[in-house]
Amino acid sequence: MVFAIVGLPPDVEQGFLGDQGILAGAAEGTVVVDMTTSSPQLARKISEQAAGRNLDALDAPVSR
Repeated sequence: MVFAIVGLPPDVEQGFLGDQGILAGAAEGTVVVDMTTSSPQLARKISEQAAGRNLDALDAPVSR
């Protein structure tokens, strides 16, 4: 399992979807959890790309 909470949506996108991001380095079957308060669109994008790599993605935003 990988948990991440970072600053802003561009940071989330780079951290999860970048060439050296979480999805690129995660082993098949890994569960990735984004705890950043971000956009539903980005959460869906991460989930879709994760599924394409046989990963599970959860969006679990932390509120202030």
